[in-house]
Amino acid sequence: MRDLYADLGVHRDATAPTLRAAWQWWRDNRPAHDPRRNLAADAYSVLGDPRRRATYDEDHPRAGRGRKVVARGSQPRRARGRRKPWTAAEGLLLGVAISGVIVLAALVIGSR
Repeated sequence: MRDLYADLGVHRDATAPTLRAAWQWWRDNRPAHDPRRNLAADAYSVLGDPRRRATYDEDHPRAGRGRKVVARGSQPRRARGRRKPWTAAEGLLLGVAISGVIVLAALVIGSR
């Protein structure tokens, strides 16, 4: 089941002007044949109407949660994945590599 809030790029508690701004961004910055623009148009047709939005929110209680969207101005932000934290092995390998570069540089400078 599609999340209309994600399709439009807004959070669940977005106001009507925010929804309108997000749709205008999609309309102005994407070609008409772009399938994501069409998804955004469908999402705005539902979320832009208060009655249809209330019905959608009742039927889809988890939609639009946990997404950081609605960025500066009228451009919606896209959800981005987080970088995984370094593992101990990766940290150790990076430390050894940096130490090796420092030792090599010291040998090169000392041989002059």
